[in-house]
Amino acid sequence: MGDEYDIYISRRLITDYTSGFIRQLLYWYDTYTVNLFGYYALEFPLMLIKRNKVVYYQYMILNEKIENLKDEFNFELNYKNIVDCIKSHINLTKLSEYLLIGHPKRGAVLPILLTETVFLQISSVYFILAEISPRSNFRFVITLMFTLYITGKFFQAGQEIKDALGKICQTIYNTDWYNWDNRSKKALLMMLRQCSRPLSFSLFSIIDLDYKEVPAVSIH
Repeated sequence: MGDEYDIYISRRLITDYTSGFIRQLLYWYDTYTVNLFGYYALEFPLMLIKRNKVVYYQYMILNEKIENLKDEFNFELNYKNIVDCIKSHINLTKLSEYLLIGHPKRGAVLPILLTETVFLQISSVYFILAEISPRSNFRFVITLMFTLYITGKFFQAGQEIKDALGKICQTIYNTDWYNWDNRSKKALLMMLRQCSRPLSFSLFSIIDLDYKEVPAVSIH
């Protein structure tokens, strides 16, 4: 009887400690995981939107630098400024591609991230609205509106970058290059060619933000 009682007590202690540990894990899960879901559901898309805004403002700064080339009569300094503009444009274009469509060989990065973000958004909203009946239309409307708002912000950021690219092309096209030396003209033509490379920001081919090629310009 003593051995059986000891075995019973041991099993009871193991069960109590195990259930207590599981309850503690569930408490940590309920306390932290839900909050993390809600945090990243908001922070992740907002972080990408902020990065797109930074790229957009950098494009505007680059456009202003190109406009200032019109008033530059020092050919050597003018050439260096054009080269700096070319480098900045290449780096910004690469960065915008990574932010909006991902690497050319991994073009599905953005749709995957958007899908994951939408999933986290829906999860967080459902956790937040856990007290509302699952059959209530209110929780579905809030989830849908929140998801559409974040997705629309992504497309708005892409459209702003597309407009900035078009504005830079127009500025280069209207630059008073005819009084420059040949080296500066060739550098400007190189930048115009680089700027005219078409970019396409797409999501499952449903919404396309195509950056059209500018007219070809020959500088002699």
